[in-house]
Amino acid sequence: MKIFNIVKKIILILSFVFGIFSFINGSITLESVDQAISALLVSFVILACVGFFLFFIENKIARRIGQGIVTGYMAILLFASITYIGKCSAPIFGLTSVILYAIYFLICLIGYLALGGEGDNDPKNDIRIKKILGWKELQNQGVITAEEFEAKREEIIYGKNKNNKK
Repeated sequence: MKIFNIVKKIILILSFVFGIFSFINGSITLESVDQAISALLVSFVILACVGFFLFFIENKIARRIGQGIVTGYMAILLFASITYIGKCSAPIFGLTSVILYAIYFLICLIGYLALGGEGDNDPKNDIRIKKILGWKELQNQGVITAEEFEAKREEIIYGKNKNNKK
């Protein structure tokens, strides 16, 4: 599973690098069409950088905001790349960036479907395990009995308690 997440991050980083290089290409080549693409992207690049860094924050809301920002940047980059394809080199980097970004989401989708929607299955992030550990702490303190803990554990894991069992 770690390799899967590493591959996802590498593809995302490559996508970002190609997107930024598409922007920088205008100042390197000094061709008018490359400069036009850079001028189009200049107002969005800083926002895309912020969105990219939000991708790697543990907070789900920040990560989703980052995804939205970067997806918007990729849509603009796709538009600029398709508009100027064949006229200069920047669109090639832009299209490569957008394709890698699409591959990133395909890999995420494959991972989601393969795991049945369970995410990365990390026990540190699993709310059920946190609840069980909380109840175990109550048992260790003598607040609840072992039987009460076991009933609560089954309820958390299986979603039913003794009264609901058939």
